Amino acid sequence: PLPFYRESVTAFTEYVERASNGRIEVNTFTFPELGSDTEIVDMISFGEIDMGTGLAEGAFSSMMPSVQAISLPFVFNSPMHFNAVMDTDFQFKLAEKMREESDNTIRPLSFMLSSQRNIYSTKGPIRTPQDLEDLDITMRTRNVPMALELWQQLGAETIALPAAERYEALETGMIHTTDGGAMSALEAGLLEIQNHATMTGHIYSFASYLINEDMFQSLPDDLKTVVHDGAQLAATVDNGYIPLSDYQALEQFADYDVEVVFPTEEELQQWKDIAFPVGKEFLLDAGVGEEFLNELIDVSNEVSEEMNEQRLRRIE
Repeated sequence: PLPFYRESVTAFTEYVERASNGRIEVNTFTFPELGSDTEIVDMISFGEIDMGTGLAEGAFSSMMPSVQAISLPFVFNSPMHFNAVMDTDFQFKLAEKMREESDNTIRPLSFMLSSQRNIYSTKGPIRTPQDLEDLDITMRTRNVPMALELWQQLGAETIALPAAERYEALETGMIHTTDGGAMSALEAGLLEIQNHATMTGHIYSFASYLINEDMFQSLPDDLKTVVHDGAQLAATVDNGYIPLSDYQALEQFADYDVEVVFPTEEELQQWKDIAFPVGKEFLLDAGVGEEFLNELIDVSNEVSEEMNEQRLRRIE
């Protein structure tokens, strides 16, 4: 796992073992000792293992489709905004939806930010969706239907490729552009080829701590509280590392002569005007309830307004 996931697991383990006075012992396995994220989710559901930590939402979105709501483009505008939304009662409603959709076999304990997706390209600069068309961009996407539809609507040609094939595809000119987290792009060596970055923050991916429901219910109430609080602590640790990780990555972009574009509010609005309705329609077709999706949008807007008001009060 990435360093911040290791830190969050360490925090969870130390807290739970100490707070339970040794009544709970946590045995950890590093990825991929037990299998892929998807396989781990299945094993949790069947009770073959007790918990999974830092599991990406793509691993359980087919079992629990409501989690896809979080992938709505531009529903979040910063890591702080994401964390603030997930600190509201919405997280409990999301957890309950997920538990129901898993046929009450899996209980989410906490949610944490895993990446803020931006654009990286061999052509540029890219500031608006029109630039994708003007520069004749071919975009590598994840093999996710919404991603393919989204980038086609934004004006790019699309090719779905595994992450491991991105570098060679960029070298050969098969693709020009990818999206993902800043640290991920850096660690994958993509910036050796891609010298343009556009910090759109168009989608926020998240991860979760999941526990087998029967296992959780078998615990006495005091240990349920310990496990729950440990998972919340782990999320807090992780959410502190993600912005730091992105900042550290951006510092190193200069070493690769990457031109970094921070779109203006007006330019970001051009991305949102296309991506938001495309994403919303896709998610509704994918089984995310309209009432639930609209609740996320409403909560996001309310939290954003509150954060802006607090920001103004601080600088007055």
